[in-house]
Amino acid sequence: KGQAKLDGVDQWGTLNGSERPPYETMLHNIDSVRKIAALRFKKWKLVIGRTYHGRYDRWLGKLSTSRQDYTLDAVRDSAAGRAIQDSAASLPRPPVMLSIRKQASIYCPSPPSEDKSCKPHKAPCLFDIEEDPCELTNLAKSHPQVVRQMKAMLQKYRPVKPHNRRRDYRSYPHNRR
Repeated sequence: KGQAKLDGVDQWGTLNGSERPPYETMLHNIDSVRKIAALRFKKWKLVIGRTYHGRYDRWLGKLSTSRQDYTLDAVRDSAAGRAIQDSAASLPRPPVMLSIRKQASIYCPSPPSEDKSCKPHKAPCLFDIEEDPCELTNLAKSHPQVVRQMKAMLQKYRPVKPHNRRRDYRSYPHNRR
């Protein structure tokens, strides 16, 4: 009562760890002009197309873990930390916060073998992100039925025309003389 009607899904129960996510599908991106898309369905993630001229179409290596600026005070004083403290909940004790951070960290092994790597500009890539959160092993060849199902799901989003249209230089103020 008294809450604004927002376009979105309430995630509070999931963020607090008391509920499962209220969705099974998440459209990460779709662009019919560039012919790229990424969709998550349950444990699967489908990736299609080349982005930024292939700049990120490969394993980018391990993220450095030598971040010196991470402190519990910074977490507590962050916008998210203040929002939690302003709610009915309170922040966990420091040892619990460090444990949560460790549990939330993902450590990736070495890059995949060439035959299991993702080349989204050649063919769709499929990942089991519950078992492979680093998206190292492309399972598209071994699960073609999942690829077909998810491509069909993507087609349901495609009828919506993109909002980003080409520039109309006539609309620029300096061209109105």
